[in-house]
Amino acid sequence: MTMPKFSEYNWQEKIESLFILSQPGICLYEKLFRHRDEQTDKDLITAGLASVSLLLKTIIDKEGTSLIEEKDKTIIIHPGAYIYGVLMCDEKLKSLQILLKTVVTKIESIYSTILSTWKGGNTEIFKPIDDIVKKVFA
Repeated sequence: MTMPKFSEYNWQEKIESLFILSQPGICLYEKLFRHRDEQTDKDLITAGLASVSLLLKTIIDKEGTSLIEEKDKTIIIHPGAYIYGVLMCDEKLKSLQILLKTVVTKIESIYSTILSTWKGGNTEIFKPIDDIVKKVFA
C-alpha cells in the first residue's frame, strides 16, 4: 500500500457541492459543503444538472467515473444503476472519486427497490441520504 499524495490529505477543503440525480435527471439530494461567494439560484443549478444528466446518458460509460475539468473546477460524475452522483470540487483527487462511488453504491443498496420503480414526484423519501453522505464524507 502506498501513501496518498500530500494534496489528498485535505480533501474536505476541496469539495464544493454534491448532487444525487435520478437517471431521468431529477435532483434527489443536494449538499453544499461550503458557502459560495456569489449567491447562486438553487433551481438554476438543479435545472442545469438535469440537462447535463440527459447528455450524460449518451457519453458516460455506465461502469466508470467520468471527469470534467475546467479552469479551477472539476466535476466528478459516477453513474449507478439508478442514479448519478455529481461532485463539484476544486481538484481532481482520487480520494474524492472513491468517496463519490461509495456514496452512490450505499444509496443504491438502500434505495434500490424504491429507485427501480420511482417515476418522480415527492423526494421527501430521500431525505435520509443526508445521513449516508455525512458518514461517507466524515
